[in-house]
Amino acid sequence: MSGLTKWLIAAFALAMACGGSTAPIPPLGAARTEATLVGPLCTGGLCQCREEVKKKFVAGEPDAGFKRFEVRIGPIGNDLRVEVGPHKIYKSAERPTDCYYIDLPPGEHAVTVRGHGDPSFGAAVRISEMGSGPQAPWYETFIFECGSNVCSVDDLKYWRSETEKLGPAHDPCGSTKVSAVNYRHGSVPDGLHPIDLLLEATLQVYNFKPEKPPCR
Repeated sequence: MSGLTKWLIAAFALAMACGGSTAPIPPLGAARTEATLVGPLCTGGLCQCREEVKKKFVAGEPDAGFKRFEVRIGPIGNDLRVEVGPHKIYKSAERPTDCYYIDLPPGEHAVTVRGHGDPSFGAAVRISEMGSGPQAPWYETFIFECGSNVCSVDDLKYWRSETEKLGPAHDPCGSTKVSAVNYRHGSVPDGLHPIDLLLEATLQVYNFKPEKPPCR
């Protein structure tokens, strides 16, 4: 049985749990990035977004046994904390959008998004898998958006309903699945906008190389 076939079988067998609660939120993490950023777009703890450089293979090639991912945060007007596996990423409020490039081996990798704002905050995170070949396509692995500047409870519910429709393979032509998606928000002083948010998910990175162009 090929790696692709096993992946497709697992995609149908895996249930993705989406929900929301008002359970306590852990404290904010450090206001700094603690991640191994990779590729020619990254220098000194900062990276350019790939569309800013007009070259083929602009994000470089991962080492054997790894796959390269882009973590794009924004556009939002506040800071946001994102963790993907061992990589802890902090986007400050100074720049509306930042990109980060990391390598992950096959296996499961926890993802968390931590937002906070009094009275409000926005959250926007896209994780994309880099393909291979002459065009090096990008597959949209996971997208989370909750208001560009003000995240509301209704925004979270809408995102949850749309994400449930996608199932575990947000781009079924890639080689990464998303599972165990859940979020918790803190108090909602005005009844509409939480001041704290913790989103959690799991990326399942498979060993095979995707051969089709992005489906999404």
